[in-house]
Amino acid sequence: MDKLAESKEGFNDTDENLSMQFFITLGEQYLQQYLNHDKLTYLNLSKCNLEELPEFLEIRAIQELNLSHNKLTEVPLCLYSSDLCSLKNLDLSFNKIREFNKEPSCINNIQHLRLDNNDFENIPDWFLTLRCLNLEYFNYSNNHANHYNFVINEPNLINMKLSKLELNNSCLIDKDFYWLRKFGNLQFLDIGNENNNNQKHCNKFKQIERLFIRSKWEKLEILKLSNLDLCFFPETILKFNSLKELYVANNLLSWFSNGLENLSSLEILDISGNQVVFIPDDISLLKNLKVFIACGNQIDVIPKLPPNLKVLDLYDNYLTSINNSVIESVQLLDFDYNYICLEDLDIVIFNEYCEKKTKYREIYEITDRVSCNKILDICNNSVSSSDSSFEEEHNYENDNIPNLEEDWDRENEIHLRSHVTWSDDEFDGNLYFLNANSKSKIPFLSNEDLLFVDAD
Repeated sequence: MDKLAESKEGFNDTDENLSMQFFITLGEQYLQQYLNHDKLTYLNLSKCNLEELPEFLEIRAIQELNLSHNKLTEVPLCLYSSDLCSLKNLDLSFNKIREFNKEPSCINNIQHLRLDNNDFENIPDWFLTLRCLNLEYFNYSNNHANHYNFVINEPNLINMKLSKLELNNSCLIDKDFYWLRKFGNLQFLDIGNENNNNQKHCNKFKQIERLFIRSKWEKLEILKLSNLDLCFFPETILKFNSLKELYVANNLLSWFSNGLENLSSLEILDISGNQVVFIPDDISLLKNLKVFIACGNQIDVIPKLPPNLKVLDLYDNYLTSINNSVIESVQLLDFDYNYICLEDLDIVIFNEYCEKKTKYREIYEITDRVSCNKILDICNNSVSSSDSSFEEEHNYENDNIPNLEEDWDRENEIHLRSHVTWSDDEFDGNLYFLNANSKSKIPFLSNEDLLFVDAD
């Protein structure tokens, strides 16, 4: 009781925020008093193992409600009540909700809606209607969708305020390009997959370059196309000079076409986990590029770098050399696991590299990397280790090797085998085929006893 009383004293009636810790600490006798607070505008009940919301909740003034990471299987009934018509931010992510087909009372005011990582069978069809024009952020990632047909003929998409759309692992196909192009205010778009090894709800595109041909995205700043098994870089992306961040990681890209300089606003470029062997020098023309992530490729030459680059990640590539000026000019970098012996660098340069690498891995929370170089396999394993003892015992340096010279003018005697005669070489240029009708027939044996006589 002392703990509950202490929590009660610590809560000021004028506070407008209620944290998860407060919800856990207080008993139900105090919850009803404080959750029905007239000035409560933000309520965070995430990670509370909730299967449903308490029936006594009266949160009329609430504007932000976080119910993520619980065990909800249905949308709480309070969301259909007129008491929550002022709700602007709703987070129902990481639950077990299967449907949300009925319009919530806050549909006119809702601005941020997270439904990702649930058990939805299909996307709610009310979130893109005329009454939901104030929606700015929508996340439906890691959910199932039978189709998006209801959106195709929706005329209001171009008028929506939607600026951030996250649809990774949401069963998108090429047919959905038609309605995705229509969002005129879109600034952030994620239509990749979290992991291409997990085929659940994967987005699968055959001609993704078609998505960018007639799109209305004049304000697009962030585009994520990771884990889509892309074999070619969509050149139609190069027209978006407003793009600031581009993520095409973990695909099957092997090269980039010229024209990267058209992405004049680009600040972050992530091409990690591909099969890229060469970076065009056009990348040096990206004056705003600050972060270049290209780990896990097959790059053997460091390209000419942009002037304002701050972060360079070329971990796990095919580099065989590195210029000291690269290490000195970039603030954070990682060149480990290449064919470079970094220990051979000047001691001052090497220490500077180690410091920048360590700082980079700490900032980006990278913990699954080794700090060593690759070993160049020159012999391609043509001689196994078991053959080494044999080579040591047998020295061929002084062996006499006969000098064999061919003389094409010398006539050598031809020795034929006994059963081969010169008459065998009598081809007259004509081809003869066996006539099927002339094939002799084997007489039928009518005496059955002969069929079962043992051969001598």
